[in-house]
Amino acid sequence: DERYDFGPPLVGPTDCGAPLMQLCGNGDVDAGEECDPGGDADHPTCGRDCLLSVGSTPEAPLNSCADLGANAIVPRPRWINPNSDDPNDAFEAFCVPYGDGAPWTLAMKINGHNDTFQMDSELWTNDAALNAESPSLSGSTGYKFPAWSRLDVSELLVGMDNPTDSIRWLHAPIGAPPEPEEGEEAIAPGPLSLQALFTGPARSLETEEQAWLHLAGLGSAPGTYCRRVGLNQQANGGRDDTRFRLGAFSSTHRNCASHFRFAVLGGKYIQNEHQGSAGFKEAGQASVPRGAYLLVR
Repeated sequence: DERYDFGPPLVGPTDCGAPLMQLCGNGDVDAGEECDPGGDADHPTCGRDCLLSVGSTPEAPLNSCADLGANAIVPRPRWINPNSDDPNDAFEAFCVPYGDGAPWTLAMKINGHNDTFQMDSELWTNDAALNAESPSLSGSTGYKFPAWSRLDVSELLVGMDNPTDSIRWLHAPIGAPPEPEEGEEAIAPGPLSLQALFTGPARSLETEEQAWLHLAGLGSAPGTYCRRVGLNQQANGGRDDTRFRLGAFSSTHRNCASHFRFAVLGGKYIQNEHQGSAGFKEAGQASVPRGAYLLVR
């Protein structure tokens, strides 16, 4: 009955009764520990439970969850304050260790059954937070973190609820900026805030369409026509009813007017079929709303 699983079971101080629990305090970072203060009861960054204590107060926040470093192994809230020295700007974010490297910061949680985060929602393009007091992967309440315009990111981690696998995850590095149209100013390469990304032009992601279908639990291949994958995408010759903020879309019909196959966040009405805020569709079948998650690093 796990909601999600981030890898091997934890041992040491995070797993009551684990055989390595007695190793906490020996000065070595053993399995199940994020740090080890040794005999220093007042260690500035490591608690007596051998878990990192940095970011535990709004007075001493992190810039982002990535500052916890690669040793972090326990998903939990941490105070962050991206690109600000004002303590009043600090907020509690949810940090998620997943895969290789530093932890991810939860930026958005979507209930696919409602319209809160549909394509045209201003929440994609403004800097307003939503339910910022309850950052968590659990529950169905929508969430948007307060650093939408403040934290520059270069990688996305997208999750989607799956009835057999709990949450499936997709690592999606952000691709190079598109070439500017004549008269437009070029977008400089490098990290951008989510607000800048979602108010900007269509953008590629370093992911394959098949990976998005797998995220949704679909085993089929992408359709042959109107294939789109990335950010702020629009298919079907610019028609207003085939747009999405993040994901992959294709059709098995040449005119792209039916038989869609997609897995998206921030969908738009697609040929009179309501997509909701997140979900997927197999060609010839009804669309299926799903809970979805956007994490950044």
